[in-house]
Amino acid sequence: MSKASKSGVEKSTNRLNVEVQRVSSFKTVKRPVIKKRNEDKGFKLFYGPSKTKHNGLTLDVLQSLTPFENGVDLVTQESRDLLLNCIKLHPIVHEVFFPEVTKDPRITDEDLRGFPIHSLAVAVICEAISKGEDSYKFYCMIEKNNLENVLTDLYTSVHWKKLGFSMYCALYPSVVRDARTNISLQDFIDDDGPEWAERIIERMTKPSWTKRWVQKIVRGHVTEEEYNMAMNTLFVKLHMLHPQSVIPTFRLLNHIRGTCWK
Repeated sequence: MSKASKSGVEKSTNRLNVEVQRVSSFKTVKRPVIKKRNEDKGFKLFYGPSKTKHNGLTLDVLQSLTPFENGVDLVTQESRDLLLNCIKLHPIVHEVFFPEVTKDPRITDEDLRGFPIHSLAVAVICEAISKGEDSYKFYCMIEKNNLENVLTDLYTSVHWKKLGFSMYCALYPSVVRDARTNISLQDFIDDDGPEWAERIIERMTKPSWTKRWVQKIVRGHVTEEEYNMAMNTLFVKLHMLHPQSVIPTFRLLNHIRGTCWK
C-alpha cells in the first residue's frame, strides 16, 4: 500500500457529543477547548467490552508515541498485510491460489469501504503471472498495458484512499505502543480520549512549544521534512482522540508558527 493510501476519510463510530469552543488571547485564531456533554469516552473504531484502564498514562508518553520504528511505519506494514489477507480470501482467487489462508479477525466487509476488492484481486494475480516466465507461456496471455491501466485506475481512485485511511485508522491505536511500558494509543482512548486531546492541545498551542521547533529548524538540528512528519504524527493521534479538534488546532499552530518566524 502506498503512502498516499493513508489519506482519505475517517471511519468514525465515535458517539461522543462534543462542542468545540474557541477561547484564547489570540485575536484572529482561537485555541479549541473541548466540552464534554456525556460520559462516552474517546474515539473508537471498534466497540467491545469495557477495558481496564492503564495506570501509567502520562502526557509525555502520549506525545512520544509514534508509528515509526527504524524508519519504518509499522501501521502501514500492518495495513498492507491486512489488505493482502483480503485479496487472498476473495472467492475469485482464494480456492485456486490461496486455499490455506484464513481470515484475519480484525477486518469485516464494512471496512472495505465499497472498494472493488474483486478487481484488485484479479489484477494482482495477473500482475504476478505477467512477471513470471512459466514454461507454458501463460504470462504471454496477459495484456500488460491494459493491466497497467486497471491498476492505475484502482490505485488513484477515491475508494483506494478511503480504504487505506480506514485500515490505517483501525490499526493505529493498537499497533502504536510505547516500547518501555507497552502502553498503546488505545489505552489513552479508553481512558478518556477527549480529555487527553485537550491536554495535548494545551501543550502544542503554547508559543514556546512552536518556538522550540522553529529554533531547531533554524539551527539545522531538524529538517523541515522531519518537522512535518512529527506534526503529522501528532495530528493523527489527535484525530484518534478527538476528531473535531484537528482543524481548529491545525489553524492555530499555523498562526503561532507564523508569529514565531517574525
